[in-house]
Amino acid sequence: MSISGVASNTNGNVADTQNKFKQMKDDFQKLGQALQSGDLSSAQQIFSSLQQLLPNSSGSQTQNSSQGTLSNDVNAIGQALQSGDLSQAQDAYAVLQKDMQAAHKGHHHHRHKVDDSQNSGSSSTGSSGSNNAGGGVSLSNTTINVTA
Repeated sequence: MSISGVASNTNGNVADTQNKFKQMKDDFQKLGQALQSGDLSSAQQIFSSLQQLLPNSSGSQTQNSSQGTLSNDVNAIGQALQSGDLSQAQDAYAVLQKDMQAAHKGHHHHRHKVDDSQNSGSSSTGSSGSNNAGGGVSLSNTTINVTA
């Protein structure tokens, strides 16, 4: 097995991802407003631009159940908008909002569980990447490629 470290600047990628998520959030809000006001044409246009931002999750075997549910909800909105059924699109959007809240609560609950035993005895050395007495290694802005 060989391990190689490749330095990389991920700040640009992080900013791009944050901008993409902000745009998706804004578009989902605009979509909800268009659906609530009964503006089918605007909802269809907003959904079309939103689809360009959404990751393609079809065929993913690592997709968890909440992602699958949300993906199905988004597809239901798209199908309703494509067929011109405003009422069905509004209903599908309401289901999406409910499922997003449920997914967020579940994700939020699990995110705060920390196993302190993994953190004992190690400390960070900043961006130097050198070993310290506790055995920890800082890998700021570093990508690790592991091959067997």
